[in-house]
Amino acid sequence: MINMRAAVAAPLLAIAMATATSAVSNAAPDIVGRTFDEASSILRSAGYTAVVVATFGGRTARADCVVTQQGNRQSSNGQEALLALNCNAPLAGPGVPGNSAASPAGRAAAAAVVRVSKANVEKSLVSGLATGPGPSWAQCSGDLVGIVDSSIDCTVLADSDKQTYTLTVTDIEDGRISYNIGPKE
Repeated sequence: MINMRAAVAAPLLAIAMATATSAVSNAAPDIVGRTFDEASSILRSAGYTAVVVATFGGRTARADCVVTQQGNRQSSNGQEALLALNCNAPLAGPGVPGNSAASPAGRAAAAAVVRVSKANVEKSLVSGLATGPGPSWAQCSGDLVGIVDSSIDCTVLADSDKQTYTLTVTDIEDGRISYNIGPKE
């Protein structure tokens, strides 16, 4: 799905940034690729005010959005850095927009993402759901990836009851993934 507002805004943003950049004699520090929180701190220490002129996506908190474009201008308020932010998740997942795992940014994000292997998720489900002596097994669609709102489906046979569940990541903290589990809808 294409976000038409973003698709139309990008060329206008590029023109505005190109025009604004030529109006400032000394350039702001290059902060493209940094989070908004890091960029704001660097710009503030250099005497610039960060001004967000475009935001794409909305899966992360503004402080964690990544600066994708930068321009500079002099205004009555002083020196300003005009910023475009990408607020999608660092790595795309099922139903979660973000960087492709095949892109350089996606590969870096994937390497940093916490995950629980498919085998470990299956073992955990069997031990948590099977209480009787009968046959038990679990089969999941993949690893549980530490990206909030990402999910996997797992079919579990426990105590002669076969059920398909959806596990949805709710939080990642200190290398641990928290998730909700519920019947697949």
